[in-house]
Amino acid sequence: MPRKTILIPLLGWIPKSPGAKLRGLLYRGLFAELGNGCAIREGVEFTAPESIEIGSNVLIESRARLDAAGVDSKITIGKKSYIRQDVHIKCMGDNHQILIGEQVNIDRGVDIRGSRANCRIEIGDRTYIAPYVCIAGPGPIKIGRYCMIASHTGIYANQHRFTNLERPIQEQGVTCKGIVIEDNCWIGSGARILDGVTIGEGSVIGAAAVVTKDIPPYSIAVGVPAKVVSSRKPKELVAAPASQDMHYRDLSYLPASLQAVVAETEEVFKLISADREKGLELLQQHIKASSNTVFGESEDFLLQHFLHNLLHSVCQMLEVETATVLLIKKDEQRLAIQATLGLEEEILEKIRIPLGHGFAGQVAETGEPVVVANLSDIEVVSPVLRTKGLISMLGVPLRIKDQVLGVFHVGTSCHRPFTGDETRLLKFVADYIGWAIDRLQTLKIVAL
Repeated sequence: MPRKTILIPLLGWIPKSPGAKLRGLLYRGLFAELGNGCAIREGVEFTAPESIEIGSNVLIESRARLDAAGVDSKITIGKKSYIRQDVHIKCMGDNHQILIGEQVNIDRGVDIRGSRANCRIEIGDRTYIAPYVCIAGPGPIKIGRYCMIASHTGIYANQHRFTNLERPIQEQGVTCKGIVIEDNCWIGSGARILDGVTIGEGSVIGAAAVVTKDIPPYSIAVGVPAKVVSSRKPKELVAAPASQDMHYRDLSYLPASLQAVVAETEEVFKLISADREKGLELLQQHIKASSNTVFGESEDFLLQHFLHNLLHSVCQMLEVETATVLLIKKDEQRLAIQATLGLEEEILEKIRIPLGHGFAGQVAETGEPVVVANLSDIEVVSPVLRTKGLISMLGVPLRIKDQVLGVFHVGTSCHRPFTGDETRLLKFVADYIGWAIDRLQTLKIVAL
């Protein structure tokens, strides 16, 4: 029996405070690396713990098995990952004849040494592995950050050869190319991920699917064998040139909620352009009768209505809890909220953000998008961000004709790795806001 299997139950009876310290000292002597704050439940089995690295604040539940036996094999568990009960992670190698042939991709990290593979299994930070999942080499396996692997899933980085009809299949050896599951993927219950596959970032694999070929990023794939049935990516949005006029190939390419806002905005501009005074009067009556929005200091009701609808659309598209537009008060060189969903207290308290300070101030000063994975890691000016419990935020500059006018940011109370596509979508919306404000200024409806 592996020595770690013996130590965990023997030390489990010691009271929490002294027991935790003693267990920490003993465990660190067994593993290649063991971070702070880890919890390893009774009955967890480790083979070759000297080849296992575990990051900080990892939880491994009872009856999980981590087997890193084999020449130069290694298992790495990223920080704040959660390994549920009865999960089996194994670097296979013993009793497997590894055959080099045209199916083997040596460039992807397979190292053949006698009868054992140089197996590497890597699980990224904050990844969740549900009960009864099996992850096995001998090929390399890399699972990214923020992934969710549902129960009874099998991830197998080897393939038995069976082309020779004169020999039993078990004597023909295996090939191994390796498996890559990129960041922020969700693998449904009972799925099977076979050797040689890369699943792109942000993809969703349906329950019981069998993945035999690469899956592009942000895809939804189902079936046996798994086929891509749709994409999670927003449809392509194209902004036209420096004239500040925004063009779209087709409104159908926009997310549905954004389509409605764009269509309404275009109708509003048409109405005002045809008869400014009558158009504004009709719009004011309609908006004030139907809206319960908490507005900022500006009395420009049309701008506020436009921003309110747009923020609702963005919250739905990105599944975030807050969305906020801040504009620069030029006489103060500070940012003030123009419209928000979720941070209304900042309006009531008249929060001002100095340029270069805090989250929004940094976005305004640099003129570049900023992603914050954990808000506790940075300085914030507004205490409302913390009292609201926000953890992850994404902010982009709001421009008019290449001049930074303000900041558009969104936030959520859960850890969220905002993707490049989400950043591009938010930047597109910010550009649209800038274009709309420029149109309103040209029509002399707002003066900012």
